[in-house]
Amino acid sequence: YFLRYDNKYQLKFLDCPENRIGLWFGITVDIGGHVQSITLNDNQLDGTLDFSPSKSFRYLHALKELRLMSNSLIGSIPTSISYLVSLEELNLSWNLLS
Repeated sequence: YFLRYDNKYQLKFLDCPENRIGLWFGITVDIGGHVQSITLNDNQLDGTLDFSPSKSFRYLHALKELRLMSNSLIGSIPTSISYLVSLEELNLSWNLLS
């Protein structure tokens, strides 16, 4: 999976060959290939956050850090973010989120 904009400019996680995730900018994985952190601060990201449990969360069960600060994200923080049960740090500051 990876982060990308779709036609509606929503940040989404998509399927991807698991052996390549650790090579992506801003993505850190553990030795087992599980995503540990996503850090995309000040990357001119815009649009809304969309956490679709059917796609995103099966790959993000080990996510500990999600940092998307200093972008142009808008809208509300989805309640589904609470399904990231391993999340220890969430930084969405300096966006236009409510």
